[in-house]
Amino acid sequence: MNKKQFFVIFFLFAITLLIFFIRSRESSEITIQKNNTIFIEVSKPGMNSFVIPLPSGSTVGNVLRSANMDLNSAKGDYILRTMLHNGDSIEFSDYGKISIKQMDGFKLFTLGIPLPLNQSTAEELARIPGIGPELAKRIVEKRNELNRFKEHQELLYVKGIGKGKLAVMKKYTVIN
Repeated sequence: MNKKQFFVIFFLFAITLLIFFIRSRESSEITIQKNNTIFIEVSKPGMNSFVIPLPSGSTVGNVLRSANMDLNSAKGDYILRTMLHNGDSIEFSDYGKISIKQMDGFKLFTLGIPLPLNQSTAEELARIPGIGPELAKRIVEKRNELNRFKEHQELLYVKGIGKGKLAVMKKYTVIN
């Protein structure tokens, strides 16, 4: 093999490696969802829970219709008109009781839904890129000290959070 062939092979190898690196970085980024679709988790005794996408502004009644569930099983017409928010989890009991809560942080993060800063555990916050378990623990401690975060800027009171990490936290969390 002469020098010219060696450089051509080396150049092609370097380009291939660069393309592989760029694609692997793109796929590891988590995209935070910001469109008009909301994701709602539905669970009922004796049934595995599932997540359904719905248009923003959907109600419990819309979920029942989308999941082919009996509208008559819900106690109280007002509950059918309850508006849902991205990341809500609806649990239907066998007795017609409906409870609405927030999906757990792992599911929110997986779906690209920002985590609720005032309800997330340290373990959930540690999944945010650049945060880690120790910083997440300090965030929860500061939240408890303040009683709750009223705005993202208050994260600057946490040792280890500067403007860069604040920008990351704004992307991955919401004040609720």
